[in-house]
Amino acid sequence: MLESLFTRENVESFVRHTLTTAGGGLLASGAVDGATLQAVIGGIVALVGFAWSY
Repeated sequence: MLESLFTRENVESFVRHTLTTAGGGLLASGAVDGATLQAVIGGIVALVGFAWSY
């Protein structure tokens, strides 16, 4: 049962939504701008996908 929960798509989706939520807070507080946030989230999601493939 747990194996079906931890598919690549589920993990990537969870990471992406967690980062987006955290980034929204940083964006709202003025700590980062939109372009920086998008680049950082994109990079982390790419790294997670790369790491998951090994």
